[in-house]
Amino acid sequence: MRASFLLAALALGVGCGDARPCSSCPLVGGTYALTLGEFQGSSEACATLLPPPAPTSLTLLQSGSVLRATIGGESYSGTLLDTYDFSLLGAERQVDGGTEDLHVRGRFIPGAADSGTLRGSFDTTSRRGGRLCDGTQPFTGPRQ
Repeated sequence: MRASFLLAALALGVGCGDARPCSSCPLVGGTYALTLGEFQGSSEACATLLPPPAPTSLTLLQSGSVLRATIGGESYSGTLLDTYDFSLLGAERQVDGGTEDLHVRGRFIPGAADSGTLRGSFDTTSRRGGRLCDGTQPFTGPRQ
């Protein structure tokens, strides 16, 4: 499934080419109402290792090219690139005798005035009892 994460990242342009942290950053900070797509897991283990539900609202705090968010009580931070792609990473969490990682990857699509839309995915890796589930859940949503 790591390969599909890489493919998703390539499709979004995250981490590709000569992208650099933005210097003339658009206003990305704000709260977004998210519409979630279907969770796609890499293996049968995903049926029992489902990640926690993805949020239907995401609030991004912005300072220049640095983005921060709190998801499920955990802090995430990342960088807004000059391509308007972003990636938020948090610490690995201990869950039910195993571990979970969540990465948020996406792209900001500017709109008129202060509007805009996020498109991306919540990418999770869950490990418990020797089982592994890599999964992704796409999202899209306008700034509220």
